[in-house]
Amino acid sequence: MSSKLPDMKKLMKDIEEEQKDSLFIFNSGMDTYKNWLKAHSIQNFQVNYTGYADDGEIQDVSINFTKDGNTKDSIPSEYLSFEREGYGKESKEGTRWRDNKNESKRTFEDILSDLAYDILSLMYGGWEINDGSSGTIRWNSTENKIKVEHGWNIQTTEEERASI
Repeated sequence: MSSKLPDMKKLMKDIEEEQKDSLFIFNSGMDTYKNWLKAHSIQNFQVNYTGYADDGEIQDVSINFTKDGNTKDSIPSEYLSFEREGYGKESKEGTRWRDNKNESKRTFEDILSDLAYDILSLMYGGWEINDGSSGTIRWNSTENKIKVEHGWNIQTTEEERASI
């Protein structure tokens, strides 16, 4: 009995299309997300990350608020999240921005860490693999743009030859 192997070119094309669709949905919801940040008195934030050897993590989240009372450990009553459900036909229906009542008590730091992981997986897939990468994600209410400074870690080998 012979088993037929999947058409790898078609599979890769499908994955690339789904990635483009997810990125489009993600980007189209960013204005709403930025408005959510402003509505919760966030003046600016910065997220530092690093990854290598198949492991990546958020190193630090700093948030400045326009008025007193909130800290990065404060818990908003609601928040926005980006959901992406796997690959395949079902993922198009499952990829979306969603309003959440904050019943699980997620802090501003948790919410912005999730955003950073979403940005990294959509824009820099494999950021945590092998030599990995590191960078910073920033936003401020004046410019109203999320900026990513991303660097790939690259190992080089320099050979030296000698004869004795």
